[in-house]
Amino acid sequence: MAEVIARRMDDSLTDNAVRHSITAASGGLTRTLIQLVQRAAVHAVGRGSQAIYEEDMQAAIDKERGDLIAMLAEGDYRTLAARHADKRLSSDAAIQNLLQSGALHEYGDGDPWCDVHPVILPVILERTS
Repeated sequence: MAEVIARRMDDSLTDNAVRHSITAASGGLTRTLIQLVQRAAVHAVGRGSQAIYEEDMQAAIDKERGDLIAMLAEGDYRTLAARHADKRLSSDAAIQNLLQSGALHEYGDGDPWCDVHPVILPVILERTS
């Protein structure tokens, strides 16, 4: 994932900590990574900055979190918490809807499994504990 960023952005435009945080927030999905970097860059430009800093990265993550949370129904929180606990993927309509919305990510390294998008995981855990 670091290579994806390096191929699209000069190293001088941000630091390793910001790149690492954006990579972790992407959940390992290239499309999400690029979207987060783009949002962070837009935020930086909006501030008049020529580089992406921690506040820009956090603004991008906050926007992603808000967009995902806005799509969730009340019952989705319990479903997401359960999938985070067991990582089971199924063809259940609720699971498929959460996968399509991006709130749940499918991974295929070995047997297929799923987990909650990392930017909303703290909210899911907070609201279901």
